[in-house]
Amino acid sequence: RPCLLDLCCSHPPPSCSGKSVAADMGSLQGVSSEGVEKKLSRKADQARQARARHKQFVAELQEQAEMLHKRCRELEAEDRAAAVCEGLQQALSPSQCAALEQWLRASQGEDHMLRRYT
Repeated sequence: RPCLLDLCCSHPPPSCSGKSVAADMGSLQGVSSEGVEKKLSRKADQARQARARHKQFVAELQEQAEMLHKRCRELEAEDRAAAVCEGLQQALSPSQCAALEQWLRASQGEDHMLRRYT
């Protein structure tokens, strides 16, 4: 089964700028070591937050996918039930079909399976 991220995302998350720590350090020349530590700490926090957001996003996508798969299975089951009911009605004589409908109405009520799926 393909990864959901491969289907919807062709680029890395916005938090992944591709910069290395060395590149950051190079841009911080002349800044105090305390300032460098603060910046790196903020960057690490932002990266953690971005990973958490990404993880939540992926979890939501997986949940959506599972709900859609479940709905597809339900619709396929309805299609199979409709085909079975239709085949049953074609195979039975009119009197047998009437008897079946009467029995279904008595056991399942007016909204019985032959009415629902045909």
